[in-house]
Amino acid sequence: GKVEGKIPIHEYTRIREASVKNKNAQSITLGKYTPTIEDGMENWSKPGPDSYIAKAGLDSSYFDMGEQWQRLEDKYGLTGQEMFNMFNKPFLDDAIRNRIIIRFSHDPRKEKGFLLTEWEYLKEKLSLREDDLYEQGGFWYVR
Repeated sequence: GKVEGKIPIHEYTRIREASVKNKNAQSITLGKYTPTIEDGMENWSKPGPDSYIAKAGLDSSYFDMGEQWQRLEDKYGLTGQEMFNMFNKPFLDDAIRNRIIIRFSHDPRKEKGFLLTEWEYLKEKLSLREDDLYEQGGFWYVR
């Protein structure tokens, strides 16, 4: 069997498992990835201090596939939306099912791309309104 008829189940399971960091945390952190600046140059292999990965730290779970994302897209001819459906949505669904605190490192309403898509998905799934997202201590929390 293959997930969505494309990725072998054993490979998908391995990748999905490896993409979730700090699995036992009581919150998840969603956000945008920003690089470290070294000698005036962007180093995309190292998350910057305002990156969602740095903000999640060891206290919050987060989803990160790194360069694996592009390799999978290329290897299986997947679109970004297919990748989102196969990997991001299950991560969000797990958090909802397990009643984990959901927070964003950046206000997703002011962003575009998958960060906004994650917010839109959560709004639909949880029947949220725009004001069901509130800022506290540099994070935006879902009520």
